[in-house]
Amino acid sequence: FAPQWIHAHTFAGAHQYPTRITPTFTWWREVDPQTFIYLTGEEKRPALEALLAAQGDLAQTPGRIVRELSRAEIFTDIVRY
Repeated sequence: FAPQWIHAHTFAGAHQYPTRITPTFTWWREVDPQTFIYLTGEEKRPALEALLAAQGDLAQTPGRIVRELSRAEIFTDIVRY
């Protein structure tokens, strides 16, 4: 993989999986415009609402990249209404 396609990061604190890799916007736009997003738990409701909102930007809510992809599926246990 080219370095501009993948971002590796480690979360501070107690996470079950603290080290992760994430495709970059460049990856999704130029290589593979599909993704699956998994959000679980009521505490993720604000993130889901921001992702689905009619307005917003990628700088504030990077997950909004799904709105540009040809195939993106969101899986969640959050009841919307």
